[in-house]
Amino acid sequence: MVGSTSSFGNSTTVIAFTSDRHNGLPIKDHVPVILELDPPSYNAWRTYFALLFCSYRLIEHVDRSVYIRDMKGDDEWLAVDACIVKWPFLTISRGLFDMVNCRDPSTHAIWTRLCDLFLDNQLQRHVFLQGEFFTMQQNDLTIDEYCTKLKVLSYELCDVNMVINDSVLLTNLLRGLHPDLGQSAANLSLTTPS
Repeated sequence: MVGSTSSFGNSTTVIAFTSDRHNGLPIKDHVPVILELDPPSYNAWRTYFALLFCSYRLIEHVDRSVYIRDMKGDDEWLAVDACIVKWPFLTISRGLFDMVNCRDPSTHAIWTRLCDLFLDNQLQRHVFLQGEFFTMQQNDLTIDEYCTKLKVLSYELCDVNMVINDSVLLTNLLRGLHPDLGQSAANLSLTTPS
């Protein structure tokens, strides 16, 4: 059984992460993103789940540091794994559900299938994302929308092993700004984005 220990004063309390506790977890409060193929929302979805797995100390269900076949005699571990499998199912589109569902799902199997869907064909994704990133124009977008879209594209490029550093991000941001913001562009180039 997975658990953690906390102490307060002279007493020690063991907090057990049981299947009952996981079944009652409002997953959409922890992962407020629905994963879809179009438009891709994988980076945000994966980030929320990574934080959830770490905060509840459940990473062993995902990273295969514990093999499910070794846990066949541990009913509670298997029950927790079954609870965790439901979380991605509740936060993905119906089309993705149909693509990754299998006969005897485990957290590791479902997680791997979802990751493979978004990270396979990295060269193709790299080419398309790079093209989109370096041709991005502000046009009718607000400055916030434009900057956010550039940042999301830079994260998606990072997923396919192309790191966009701050100077490239700033250069591309300035290049694609609406012409009406020419004076603002001169001021932006004096700062480094965070």
